[in-house]
Amino acid sequence: SIEHAYRSTMGISQFRTDPLYQQPTNSDPFASYQVENINVKTGNYYSRLDIPSITISEQFSPLIGIRVKTKSDFLFDVEYRKSRDLDLTAGINGAQLQEVRSEGMEAGIGYTFKNVVMFQGKKKKTRSTRTRDDNPNGIGAALEKLNADEKEDLDEDEAKRGKRGVNDSRGNDLICNFDFSYRDDFTLNHKEALDDGRAVRGTKTFSFEPSVEYEVNKNFALRSFLSYRSTTPYATNQYPSRNFRIGVTLRFKLD
Repeated sequence: SIEHAYRSTMGISQFRTDPLYQQPTNSDPFASYQVENINVKTGNYYSRLDIPSITISEQFSPLIGIRVKTKSDFLFDVEYRKSRDLDLTAGINGAQLQEVRSEGMEAGIGYTFKNVVMFQGKKKKTRSTRTRDDNPNGIGAALEKLNADEKEDLDEDEAKRGKRGVNDSRGNDLICNFDFSYRDDFTLNHKEALDDGRAVRGTKTFSFEPSVEYEVNKNFALRSFLSYRSTTPYATNQYPSRNFRIGVTLRFKLD
């Protein structure tokens, strides 16, 4: 499947009308543009609507997403996201625009091995040996042929079991996953007197986490994982960080 989504919102925190603003009337439709409607300190007209701040948010969540699942339980999932948030504030010292940009990618690969035997005792088949002496009716040739067929079946079962303990007739699922993510966030400040924005903060984050999960039985599952996360800030007064975790999780289910 292929996914794509876009969402955009605009918000106004508050607005107000200047108490000295003159509302136009039928007799004087240009009352708001008279000299008496001008603030002598600022030289601007008294406003009918004073909006101190406006926020705009745009999100591609995701810009493009692909999800693939095969009949053999192979799973591949990838998404690329991008967003931008704008915050325009008007003040006495001029307007200021704060812009937050974000983009990132998430991907995952998974595969399920069927009928894997782990932590279980393997039952060996016992082959009975019958000879001509055990047969009072004199059908020894047929019994020898039956013994040969049982030996052939036993050899086939050993071959199916394989080197990794996989058996087509018994066992549980072994789920293997590998998750990867990358995210880049940074904030820019745009001022009215400056042409270019200045980056004030932001981080780059990279992480990956492989894991293996096995259901020993219907009430008990075992999961091992490894997690790595790296964070690099844009600001010079902050330090990069690295986190590494490894562990085993036991899950019990009570019916």
